[in-house]
Amino acid sequence: MAKIEANTKALTFNENISLKAEIVKLGAKEVTVKLTATGGEVKNYRYINTATKNWNFDDPATEGKLALSDYWNIRETTERELVINRLKSDTEYSLFVLGLDAEGTPTRMVKCVYTPTLDIKIVLKDNPSWNTAKPSITGLPDPVPEYYSGPVFFDVTPTASCVKYFVYVDSKTKFMNKNPEELTKFIVTDGDAYEGAQKDLGFQYTPKDAL
Repeated sequence: MAKIEANTKALTFNENISLKAEIVKLGAKEVTVKLTATGGEVKNYRYINTATKNWNFDDPATEGKLALSDYWNIRETTERELVINRLKSDTEYSLFVLGLDAEGTPTRMVKCVYTPTLDIKIVLKDNPSWNTAKPSITGLPDPVPEYYSGPVFFDVTPTASCVKYFVYVDSKTKFMNKNPEELTKFIVTDGDAYEGAQKDLGFQYTPKDAL
């Protein structure tokens, strides 16, 4: 895919300030990036975080869009540490960042490329730790009435040894023919992560879902 180029020569940048974007923590669905400025004070930052394969602009064009705030998914922050979540594991991301000085003049952009990874240990039902870590689910009808269509709610209560759990709801065809490792990776990657007890988690059910 050809990258879209742009001429940013007409833009004015604060060349005295240098930025550094450093990954301090990288998980399966979340990254923490520390932003450091030297040579001057940065009041706030603009950034774009995107899957690399979905980004059609070269670096100069991206720098111009950040400097002009000329793109729909540009974010702005005063924080010196970015926490970006809801990422997909095994997907390469590009983070583009520039700063703004006291007069609103942009610095030069820095780029950070990273790939969230999923490192999991599968525990099967015959392992003693299965029952000690397995959360309790209540309120979910079993089975769901044959012709029911509407919202379904349930509560989740984790055990003392369960520090985090993931919830993913879909039709059973999504889970067919997957071995335990594939299934676990699928749920952790696409599901929602929770800590502690949760009440009234819900989803919309239709008969075709056949949970």
